[in-house]
Amino acid sequence: MLLETPPGKIQRFEIVGDKKGNLNGWLISFNNGYESHGYVFGSWKLGSYHTFSSNKTASVDRLNLESARREANRSQEEQQRQVANACYEQWKRAEPAARHPYLARKGIQAHIAKVDTYNRLLIPVVDMAGQLTSLQYIKPTGCKLFSKGGKKSGCFCPLGYGESASTILVCEGFATGATLREATGLPVIVAFDAGNLKPVTMSLRLQHPHSKIIICADNDHLNRNQNVGLNKATEAAKCSGAYMIYPGFAANDNGTDFNDLAVTAGLDGIQKIIQEVAA
Repeated sequence: MLLETPPGKIQRFEIVGDKKGNLNGWLISFNNGYESHGYVFGSWKLGSYHTFSSNKTASVDRLNLESARREANRSQEEQQRQVANACYEQWKRAEPAARHPYLARKGIQAHIAKVDTYNRLLIPVVDMAGQLTSLQYIKPTGCKLFSKGGKKSGCFCPLGYGESASTILVCEGFATGATLREATGLPVIVAFDAGNLKPVTMSLRLQHPHSKIIICADNDHLNRNQNVGLNKATEAAKCSGAYMIYPGFAANDNGTDFNDLAVTAGLDGIQKIIQEVAA
């Protein structure tokens, strides 16, 4: 069915492994010579693209390739702009989250979070210019979702973030960020997941070349095959010149992050750990 796409028009599709309804795949077809068609297709999520020609002797020329890539970028940017506008309207209508089951279960304050009419926490996702790009929704059960089609890569949730910050903490989740903020009073950047640590910290380094950036990593020690939290945090630290610390847990402990560690160590214990690196 993809090959029936009108020439020059972008078609979006689901990629195997993505959540249902996330149309991160894109394809553009064009005439590629006599009785031949060329195709450029890729993934917005991975930032990759590939080419194909129906005639094995023909190639996808540079002009068609660049045209297809520009069209794909324009389509993605327009989608992200529409999502950002819709999120902004949602954010304006939402109320400050004074109480919420998720906050109570995690033992944290609401900080910047709001709550909507469905009793979902709304966590803002912003870019380095401070512009809202998306929202994270946290249900009372703890289930987390993002606005479909919104920009998340390189974006974050700021907790006390300021231009003059001499020390900045970076972590994955909102609950972890709230715990770190409450324990230390330092500005915290919530990157939302391990894969986003690198683009966020690299952008932070450009904005704050003289600040001490400390990545407070998740310790996915229960995953015997790969500790994604530590691996991604280590890579991000190397690329951005940041420090990296992580919480330690016993082999049978289900804890992974600094919010989990606060249950036993308390906020004072978290503060002591951070101060040893921040000093």
